[in-house]
Amino acid sequence: MEAIKNSLIVEKVISTLTDSIARETSLGYSAMILDDILFKLKEKHTFLKYIDIKTTDYLNKSDLVSVDKDIDLINQKDVGKAVEEIIRAVNKIQGFQNKFSYEYLKKK
Repeated sequence: MEAIKNSLIVEKVISTLTDSIARETSLGYSAMILDDILFKLKEKHTFLKYIDIKTTDYLNKSDLVSVDKDIDLINQKDVGKAVEEIIRAVNKIQGFQNKFSYEYLKKK
């Protein structure tokens, strides 16, 4: 059985987080939040450079998140750790504490 590609996992998680935050705020604000989180984590996880959130063109939701296929070359455990840190960072934002747990996101 072939493993799920990192690019697909990351794209789905970031898109789900974006949608979830947008339900509480707006799509533009959610894009800015996630872009800021990614920026802060890029020093620790350099492969996050393969994720692009278009904060200036957030009216077209389908093009909001793009993930370069080069992220598929990164060890899946490392990508998983980075995704977990992204989710934790969203949870730390005031007003969103514990709102975006794994169980919450799984339902979406």
